[in-house]
Amino acid sequence: MFKNAQDLAVIRSPAALRKHLVFIRAGAGQPWPFGSRFAGEERGFDIAVSYFDEPDFESKLYMCADFVLAGGLSKFHAAKKFFEAYPCLDRYGYVCFVDDDLVFEFSVDEFIAFCEREALSLAQPCLTADSFHTFRITLHHPGLLYRVTTYVETMCPVFEASHLASVIDVFDRSLSTYGLDVFWSRALRPDQRAAILDCFQMRHTRPITNEGKFYQYLASIGVNRWQELRDMMLWMGLKEYNIRVTAFITLDDVIAIT
Repeated sequence: MFKNAQDLAVIRSPAALRKHLVFIRAGAGQPWPFGSRFAGEERGFDIAVSYFDEPDFESKLYMCADFVLAGGLSKFHAAKKFFEAYPCLDRYGYVCFVDDDLVFEFSVDEFIAFCEREALSLAQPCLTADSFHTFRITLHHPGLLYRVTTYVETMCPVFEASHLASVIDVFDRSLSTYGLDVFWSRALRPDQRAAILDCFQMRHTRPITNEGKFYQYLASIGVNRWQELRDMMLWMGLKEYNIRVTAFITLDDVIAIT
């Protein structure tokens, strides 16, 4: 049951929904991105875990999951299948998609509340300086609150639900996820903003190499991530995409007396 598959099954679902959703793609280990600041049941978000391998049924993630899902071919493919099987997107405010090799150094409730307060349509936490990374723009910049950008990566994007609804139909177009980040960043309207939040840091714990299990899995099913990127870019009519910062929002230094 718990394996990569074209279809997806909803094994467990909650009786009632919270305000937001965190969607995690996980295997047989015990990924727990929430760190030590997780508040158990007292949280404003549901947890949906999409398993591509049999879970550890005693793990904290499995026991805390509101949704337990089986199947799907990759994180965003499974996410699209989930919202097709369980149409609840219009009942959430924000939806965050999380890889299983991340550790958050923040409260998810505080992170989503910040996105809501700043009216961000698309965002991500920044990466700690010691994280494995692809683009330098995603690394933590001390002294900044956040940066408004033209780009949010696939590792841990959080979407305002209406923006997610406008892009989710494309989630199965790239099983490797390559090119999806360009698509959903470029799809923002002029009145919407994307940001990398320097006031919230996460650690990416695995190197990004061809020997990684995910890339080996893609090769086994005949998926070339670079070809998928090329196909996505051509489909969008692009030869290149500029990743840049368009505004810097700084932290204020304060001197106060009491």
